[in-house]
Amino acid sequence: MSACTQFSSSWSSGVSLLVRDSGGCSALHLAAQNGHAAVVGFILEHGSKIILDLIDSETGETALHKGASQHQHTVCRMLVDAGASLTKVNFQGKTPKDKALESGDMELASCLDSRQQYKCITREDLETAV
Repeated sequence: MSACTQFSSSWSSGVSLLVRDSGGCSALHLAAQNGHAAVVGFILEHGSKIILDLIDSETGETALHKGASQHQHTVCRMLVDAGASLTKVNFQGKTPKDKALESGDMELASCLDSRQQYKCITREDLETAV
């Protein structure tokens, strides 16, 4: 049985997507950290947008921080496309881009940086269009 099948079975049984472990990590945190793109996709499809930027209680990190620190390019792209914050900082003041840099993943850091710049440009365009 795949991780996604097991997860969706638990969800179907009534387990909330907002449940957290003792360190404050949600299923989205754990799936992002471990690169389980199918589980991340399931959570994004069935969960509330609130879950995107929930922080864990130990480090103050979002699922995007977790994915970025573990070189999970596909998962990070999914989270950003779903609206995860690129600017939220953890308890040490680090953004997801900073976590990618710390882990030596220059490609992911550059991708996150370009996505942040794109979001800023899009927001400015929308504000001036009104």
